[in-house]
Amino acid sequence: MFNILIILIAYLLVIAMLAIGVVGPYPGAIRPMFRAPKQFIRLLISRRLRQNHALEHATINVIEQRYRTRGVIGMPDMNGFHLRGRISPDTVISATQEAFRRLKRGEVDLAWNRRCPTSLVGTQMLLTVVLLIVVMAIWREFTAPPLLIALLAGALLGPPISPFLQRWLLVDPDLESLQFRDVEVRQPTGRLAMLSFFVYSPLFVRTAVVPQGRGKGGEVTLITSDQEEIEAGSYRLRD
Repeated sequence: MFNILIILIAYLLVIAMLAIGVVGPYPGAIRPMFRAPKQFIRLLISRRLRQNHALEHATINVIEQRYRTRGVIGMPDMNGFHLRGRISPDTVISATQEAFRRLKRGEVDLAWNRRCPTSLVGTQMLLTVVLLIVVMAIWREFTAPPLLIALLAGALLGPPISPFLQRWLLVDPDLESLQFRDVEVRQPTGRLAMLSFFVYSPLFVRTAVVPQGRGKGGEVTLITSDQEEIEAGSYRLRD
């Protein structure tokens, strides 16, 4: 029993090191790793969560492309998504609007992110469970060696397989039923407030479901004096 406990602890350390190697040693990256298994299951169940996950990834990708800012960490929610990093609310608003427009234009590659902690850690643990079942069926005895084989194989195969599993099961780039609402700065509370000098305050990007079947609607486009077109959002006419 003691050997199995040591193996499990070592497995968690291996997953943490591999995840940090992929995600990066950024402030705020540890918490999503601990929440990854539960979030992984929620993403499999909820389409709206997968849509917000896609928009979260797209927003982070736009921030990295446009502002060259690294280390932005996100976490999807049913009502939007959380972002943490060296970013301002104005930057997030602009990046989310651009991400929304580009996803709706069909740039689905923007919805993938190889450094997603939820996809990475969740994939590693899912692979470990599957491999443990396979190894146990072959070994026919629950001892330290088959457990070690399954744990290490799951941890090492997770990073290369994670991007494919993310595309198939964890994101939904079809945002036709979703709309961007606003961005809220959420100050840390409780014990996390003590770390506010070292960790950036999280921003919450709020989304909402577009009402269906309530009159005719369309898109509003603003045209500036230099003929630049800016999509301002959607409108709906009530009957």
